[in-house]
Amino acid sequence: MMDKARILVIDDVPSTRETIKDVLEEKGYRVFVAKGGREALEFLKSNPCDIVLLDLVMPEMNGIETLQAIREINEDIEVLIVTGYAEVETAIKAVNNGAFAYIQKPLRFSLLDHYLEEVVKKQETRRRLIESEKGYRYLAENAGDLIFVLDTEGNFTFVNKRAEEITGYTVDEMLSMNIRDLLADTSRKHALELLDKQMKGEQISPYEVSILKKDGDVAFFELNTSAIMHGSEITGVQGVARDITLRKTLERELKQQTRNARLYLDLMMHDITNINHALLGYLELLRTKKDLDEEKKTHYIDTMQSELRRAISLIENVKILSRLDEVKCELHPVDLVQVINEAVKTIKIKEWVDETEVMIRFDYEKGVDYTILADDLVISIFTNLVDNAIKYSLRGDVNIDIKLERDEKFVQVSVTDHGKGISDAEKKLIFQRYMRVDEGIKGTGIGLSLVCELVKRYNGMIWVEDRVKGDYSQGARFIVKFPVAEE
Repeated sequence: MMDKARILVIDDVPSTRETIKDVLEEKGYRVFVAKGGREALEFLKSNPCDIVLLDLVMPEMNGIETLQAIREINEDIEVLIVTGYAEVETAIKAVNNGAFAYIQKPLRFSLLDHYLEEVVKKQETRRRLIESEKGYRYLAENAGDLIFVLDTEGNFTFVNKRAEEITGYTVDEMLSMNIRDLLADTSRKHALELLDKQMKGEQISPYEVSILKKDGDVAFFELNTSAIMHGSEITGVQGVARDITLRKTLERELKQQTRNARLYLDLMMHDITNINHALLGYLELLRTKKDLDEEKKTHYIDTMQSELRRAISLIENVKILSRLDEVKCELHPVDLVQVINEAVKTIKIKEWVDETEVMIRFDYEKGVDYTILADDLVISIFTNLVDNAIKYSLRGDVNIDIKLERDEKFVQVSVTDHGKGISDAEKKLIFQRYMRVDEGIKGTGIGLSLVCELVKRYNGMIWVEDRVKGDYSQGARFIVKFPVAEE
């Protein structure tokens, strides 16, 4: 690299600058000369140079003034001061103002060679660092991950362009933010504890965080960070944040699908198998017992019909559960009066209801808008609630009251029965899958859990309370609350 270095010699003595020029050109340098500061500055404005040999004492502009002007043109130019003995103090001042070194006259070329080699090495190192930094910045700016640097207070001092795509904030916005501003509540405490440990010198393994994007959405990231050291002092943290939102979503979906697969398998292996065994048993009795009286035959046939209806109900609910996972939730305005009337009609056409005296009263105020946002699965909420109320009603007449109300924000539906009721302990478990408050009641144990899932799907709430406050044995009241559909 030395044979390519460009050197400008500034000296008001022609013989001195020409001698230096000749000697340095013999050594492979490209050398230019100027007789004073002004001429040198004009030359440097249009001609790049690596090194300047500058005499301190010159007319028009002295060496210190010329040095300052050179630094303004290009601070990467290295300046070697050439001075007489009387100007040593001034030369030291020049070095303190950015000159590389000073050489006393008469000039010793061996010493000049040494300084020139040092300057060239320094500039070559600088070039490599610049190229390395450019390469790093290119990689950082074009990386698929978010790359960032934090100071010791957690303020962002660098983020790459990818940060804008991931967070929604501009680079300038993020550079005015603290990492606390970006972390979601669920991650903030843990992440800050880990960063604090890292600032104290501890090694931290990669960890996951959730961040709050500018649009309010939550995204998940895996952070891999390391401390920034200046000597023995930690001055910040640098890190790479990899977006794992898709991975987390797929993991959740896989877990849900695995749970559902187990649920469906359990239902088929347990409930359907039990139903099949019961049917086979009664069919075998009807086939082999020729002397059965009519009362027993009727009992066996009624029981078989009940088991078949239970199987049908189970399959219907499993189909709805599978649709909850497979069908995208696209809500549209739904009139609850129409939905509940249809649900009541569906219940009444069941054969077993025809054999039971069931009175279903539906109370609502005409002319009131009971529209909510839902989809075609919403009817299953009310068929299951009414079906459940009938199952758990005491023998004799079955009375069920459905009441529809609304205020400015919510539509509320209550389904009240006069059955055996639900104890306080059972109220806490009633919406769990497989939960039945009475093992003597035929059912699948998933109806109310399905109702709960559907209510959540429509951003609603559901709970159960006593029909008569303080006496659960007088029947239960299920209450469902939905947000009113905005016009």
